[in-house]
Amino acid sequence: ERRSVPLPSGQKVDWASQKQVQWVVPKLEGLEVGEDFSMRVYMGFQREQNEEIEWKGPKVWTPGNPRVFFHGSGRFISVRFEVDPGERVEMSGDDIEYKVVGRF
Repeated sequence: ERRSVPLPSGQKVDWASQKQVQWVVPKLEGLEVGEDFSMRVYMGFQREQNEEIEWKGPKVWTPGNPRVFFHGSGRFISVRFEVDPGERVEMSGDDIEYKVVGRF
């Protein structure tokens, strides 16, 4: 889980813009997962870091699904990944596709 990330704009962290998330892809490291493996994905959005996170999801990601699509926006973005108890998986990160849609 990563919380309240401002996300970059170019090479700099962008604290002032409103970002609209399009999709997220979890990156799994070095483990073979079965065809029935799935992961629950949540995206969270905030205007201010001290506000409560507005979570959307869960949406289900499977290895055959390259992306999990979300529609939401905020100045700060959070992401959470969950697997069933007993599943063993190592994540090396994630890719989040977003665009800047405004400024504060």
